[in-house]
Amino acid sequence: MQSNNELGVRMNVSEEPTRLPPLLSGHSILDVVTLGMALPLFASYWIKHTSVPQAIFTLVYSWALASVIVVPLLIAAEITVISFARTDPKASRAHAFCASVAAAAAVIFLVARQL
Repeated sequence: MQSNNELGVRMNVSEEPTRLPPLLSGHSILDVVTLGMALPLFASYWIKHTSVPQAIFTLVYSWALASVIVVPLLIAAEITVISFARTDPKASRAHAFCASVAAAAAVIFLVARQL
């Protein structure tokens, strides 16, 4: 379909909505960020007890340090969203799953610190 813009230039207009990448389709960005930031916390024991190349260690360790601060905030945000998304059970389940995974990652981090 073609239409004219404000300047009178003809342009093709797509009637289909913009599609998200497969990773994000059907999920909120909060879910994706929460799961992504929880990943290095799952690797806490590995980071502490394995010798890896310096570049990889620096990258993962920096990501883990940021995650230690950010993941509890993301868990709180997920719980807040769950409390407001009561009308949509599918969204509530997705946020509850992400909050649970992030909480498990935080527990693993705390246990790995003590070992």
